[in-house]
Amino acid sequence: MNKTSLCDQAITREARAHRILKHLSHAAMVIFLASLPIMTLSAAAADISAFMKLISQNEDAQMSVRDLAFFLVTHDIDATPNADHVVVQMGHSIYKLVPNGRHVGLANVTQIS
Repeated sequence: MNKTSLCDQAITREARAHRILKHLSHAAMVIFLASLPIMTLSAAAADISAFMKLISQNEDAQMSVRDLAFFLVTHDIDATPNADHVVVQMGHSIYKLVPNGRHVGLANVTQIS
């Protein structure tokens, strides 16, 4: 074998390896992008779960709408007091919370969108 033929073989191997790496990096990017919605959904589910746990595991029979909104905001929840309820937005969902007085938990929660 001559030097040119060995050099051509090395270039061909390098080009093949480069093509394989390029395809692998494209496949890895596709897999990563496909997994983003799943990771987002699980994070949202964890947030909603923590939110519901916060509401159900605390009680205050004297809590007003403003008190409830303040309590939620101090726990990094987007809450807005209205006349007789609190509106909470988590991701793409909106919840209506009505303080429930002496009943278990802080409020009755209804998903409105």
